[in-house]
Amino acid sequence: PVLTLQGQGGGPAADLLRFARQASVRPRVGAALEPVHITGPSALKLSARIPLAPDQPNTLQASVQLAGNDLRLQPDVPALLGARGSIEFGPQGLAVRGVTGRWLGGDASFDGSIGNDGALRVGAMGVASADALRQWTPLARFAAPLRGQAAWRGTLNAVDGRSDLLLQSNLVGMQIDLPPPLAKPAATALPLRLQLSPLAGAGTRDSLQIELGDVLKAQFQRESSATDTRVLRGSVALLDA
Repeated sequence: PVLTLQGQGGGPAADLLRFARQASVRPRVGAALEPVHITGPSALKLSARIPLAPDQPNTLQASVQLAGNDLRLQPDVPALLGARGSIEFGPQGLAVRGVTGRWLGGDASFDGSIGNDGALRVGAMGVASADALRQWTPLARFAAPLRGQAAWRGTLNAVDGRSDLLLQSNLVGMQIDLPPPLAKPAATALPLRLQLSPLAGAGTRDSLQIELGDVLKAQFQRESSATDTRVLRGSVALLDA
C-alpha cells in the first residue's frame, strides 16, 4: 500500500524554487541549482508517494510553473526574460521543459536538465540581435561590427560552477561591417560557430573559439575579472577569397 499526497501553492518564485530544491532533489542537484535565480511570482505543485511498508523510500515530485518570470541559470549568462514553462524536480534530478522567453534580444526556447551528478545541460534555439550581443561582456568585442539579427541554436553545459557555451548560426539577417573578406550583407548566409570554454585548472580563464565559414578561424585565451576581460594569447587564420 502507498499513501499519495498532492498539494499546490503560490508565492515568490525564488522561495518556491528554494523549497523544491530542498525537498525533492539530491545534494549535488541542489548545489547545481544555487546559481539559478528567478524573479516574480509563481506556482508550485507537489506530489508525494509514501509507501506504508517498512524500508521503502518516499518519492517526491515538484513542479515550479513559470508565468512571465525572469530566469537566470548562471551568473555570467544573460537572463531569460518573461519566461514561461515549467521546472520539474524528482528522483532523477531536474528538468526544464518547453521554457520560452526573450533572450539575447529575441524569442528563444529552452529544454534541459540537471542530473544527479550535478551537471547542467541545456539546449536552446532562438533569434539574437547584434545590440543584445554587444551587451554581453564575453561577446561585446566580437559583436561590435554586427548589425541586425539572426536565428541561432546552442548548448550550455555547466558543472562545478564552470560553463561551456556553444552557439551556431547561419547569420542570415545579420550584416558584418568589416573589410573584405569578412564583410557580409544581411541576406547572405555565412556559418558561424562560437564556443566559450573554461580552461582546465584556471578558474578565471577561458578559451574563445570562432569559426566563420571558410573565411576565419580564431582562438583566444582570456582572463576575466569583475570589470574587464583581457586576451592573454591568441591566433587568427584568415582566408582571402
